[in-house]
Amino acid sequence: MDCYAPEDECLMANSPSRPKSIRKKTSAARAVLTYSIAFYASELLTVIRGVLLVTLLGPASFGLWRLLKLVLTYSEHLPIGTVHALRQDLPNALGAGDTHRAKTILSTVFGLNLLIGASVSCFCLLMLFYTPPFWAQVPSWLFGMLSALLFLRMMMRFIQSQLQSQEKSLSASQLTFTFSLLSLVGMISGAYIADLKGVVVGLIIANLIPLTWLFLKREFPRPAW
Repeated sequence: MDCYAPEDECLMANSPSRPKSIRKKTSAARAVLTYSIAFYASELLTVIRGVLLVTLLGPASFGLWRLLKLVLTYSEHLPIGTVHALRQDLPNALGAGDTHRAKTILSTVFGLNLLIGASVSCFCLLMLFYTPPFWAQVPSWLFGMLSALLFLRMMMRFIQSQLQSQEKSLSASQLTFTFSLLSLVGMISGAYIADLKGVVVGLIIANLIPLTWLFLKREFPRPAW
């Protein structure tokens, strides 16, 4: 290739690293686009699910579902900052090439999440034997299912944060969309078959299927105990 520009510009134009940088930018743009599409598609499925649940559930069952959803929403604060630490420290360790520190961070955060999730689940199970007077109208079976849901949601939140911290945006977007689709199908089918109990069972299955798939793929680290 003839080049009549200054020598530095010729070297940059003929450099083989230029196509690689373009490919990296294209790959990053594709990853952002994929994640955005999955995110907005998941939000749309969530809206559709909510509208259908209002139609299928009666007033009493829908009120209990809103109460359960409120508990699940606030349960995101149960990891007491460990997930935020994972998102902040893991990319730094990976960027520095310190794989040992990265594994230590993953194992520690995962172990803490397992411990907290198991403790909260045990507390919910205890509510089967003692129910405060102001919760007397809440069915006892709901506490048992809530214990499973809280644990599974904590594991789901951990694995989503892990994938995002490792810059596995495609896997994270696939997980988000898969969960939204499974929860739509499972919860609506459950509401049609068994009212509120079916909704909760459908939500448990929607969490369990992708988590089992990721466990078989060995995406979960060993807990640091």
